[in-house]
Amino acid sequence: MSYFDLDYGFDGTFRSIRARGSRLVTQGLAIDFQLKASINCIIEPEYIAYDLEVKNYNDLIERRLSNSGIPCILILKTLPTNRDNWLLASEDSLVLGGGCYWTYLNGELSTNSKTVRIRIARNQLFLPDSLQWMLNNVDLGIWPC
Repeated sequence: MSYFDLDYGFDGTFRSIRARGSRLVTQGLAIDFQLKASINCIIEPEYIAYDLEVKNYNDLIERRLSNSGIPCILILKTLPTNRDNWLLASEDSLVLGGGCYWTYLNGELSTNSKTVRIRIARNQLFLPDSLQWMLNNVDLGIWPC
């Protein structure tokens, strides 16, 4: 078994931190995330549509259905179709082209063979404020619902 065979259905974890004296320490609950990036996103007026692999979809749905103490969101990074616009770098800035959206999938496990089309509301931009909102509400026990 190699390192790359260890797929737990999530790519990372967000945690709140606070200062305790001169140290930073974690506080509160965590939020796991699965991260996808693709040029194969369909930009609709109100939604971003994306064909998520069934195994990834079912990982996220099963996690929600199990009432895990740690929610797992999907973060979708839309990439421009022109690869030259994926990353723009200069002395003054580093820009990743395309938008970044999040969702907390709800539904039933899929029996599809390859993909499940999901739609993420375009107002669910993944921004520092939205992540802070999620972390605060998880700590308060009012999200996820």
